[in-house]
Amino acid sequence: MGYSTFISYNTTNADIARMIADRLTDDEGEDGWRPGTIVNLPRYTAAVRTRTVRQIQPTFLVHIHDFERMG
Repeated sequence: MGYSTFISYNTTNADIARMIADRLTDDEGEDGWRPGTIVNLPRYTAAVRTRTVRQIQPTFLVHIHDFERMG
């Protein structure tokens, strides 16, 4: 289909947080993704970045429902 999507939740592992921040940051590094941002993502929140054939789309946040509480 010509696109890919990267999704991440928070993590307390500093090395993983650094890798995720690098993956979410644009080529200029001006969009503010740092390891501390990943560590402090709120519970049930995911950072999402999609790449189309032509360009990388900006990263955005999605709040995921707590499905265990919805039962």
